[in-house]
Amino acid sequence: MCSLRAFLTFLQFFWPQLNNFMLDQTRQTLQDEERLIPASGGEAKISSDELNYYQKEGFEILPSNQLEWVPKMNKFEALEFAEESDGKIRSFLQGNETAPWVLFYIVDSSKFPGPLRKITHGLVDRDITSKIKASVERLEKETTSAVVRLAVIHRPGAGATTIGRHVLWQLRKKARCVIINGDDFKKDQSKLDRVAHLILSVRELQEQDDQVWF
Repeated sequence: MCSLRAFLTFLQFFWPQLNNFMLDQTRQTLQDEERLIPASGGEAKISSDELNYYQKEGFEILPSNQLEWVPKMNKFEALEFAEESDGKIRSFLQGNETAPWVLFYIVDSSKFPGPLRKITHGLVDRDITSKIKASVERLEKETTSAVVRLAVIHRPGAGATTIGRHVLWQLRKKARCVIINGDDFKKDQSKLDRVAHLILSVRELQEQDDQVWF
């Protein structure tokens, strides 16, 4: 029979590997959490494979239930998530990356597992955000066109990307929200047909009727 000292020595030696295994399992569990998108019948499921497919094509789909699994996390999962999220937000505040979705989530949600209360809050809620959101909703009601463009004129570094993501976050329950990485398409105009095809395919995901989603 293994002595307590031998067991503790074994545990101490293999703890890094065990800890990494547990973290990998936690990440896999979170990745497998059911994702939803608005649909004519309420909400429809979208698989991880579908999300990854569009991501590789430069389309980031924002699920309507993004991060809603957070309150269900146990303490171990919450601690890992809090550390990772805080790092992303701090990197965003330093100008190193775009605003992560958790930046908006922690403003919307009032109840968190303990570790999540320590995540840095860095969102400045600007008046222009609500104005753009109202314009989008107005255009959706007034127009009969399949495509409507709403231009947002801004200076580089003025925070327009963050405002745009914030607007999508607020609309995610009402409409299918997608962020398109246009860098590749700007360099190669021949890819625009591919963009149009992907936009139409996102609109048709899990739909059984002619309801149009934007």
